[in-house]
Amino acid sequence: MSAVCIVVGFPGETEEDVRETFELVKYFHSLGVRAAINVLYLARMSRVYEHATDYGIDPECFRSPPRERIGDWKTRDLMNTPEIRRQRQEMIYSWTQDRFFAARKGAWDEGYSL
Repeated sequence: MSAVCIVVGFPGETEEDVRETFELVKYFHSLGVRAAINVLYLARMSRVYEHATDYGIDPECFRSPPRERIGDWKTRDLMNTPEIRRQRQEMIYSWTQDRFFAARKGAWDEGYSL
């Protein structure tokens, strides 16, 4: 069985982007492809991590001792916070429950696997 990993919570992401992501999840489902829905973590050496200020990420997130991944980051304008990312993940999950296929809770980082 094929699978794809969907990540929500990129800096600059809008509610419309989340709706489009759900449409993509529906499309993958129609092809028999499983999708896992996770929130964006800043991983060391990733583009978003290395260019965080270009993405509007609050530099205060990097003041603690270095970590391999940072999940509690936020943008300076507070349009993207851990709470907003989790809400968006839950929104896609609830849409799958309300429509035509079920998602189940995944084990990795509390992601959802469809």
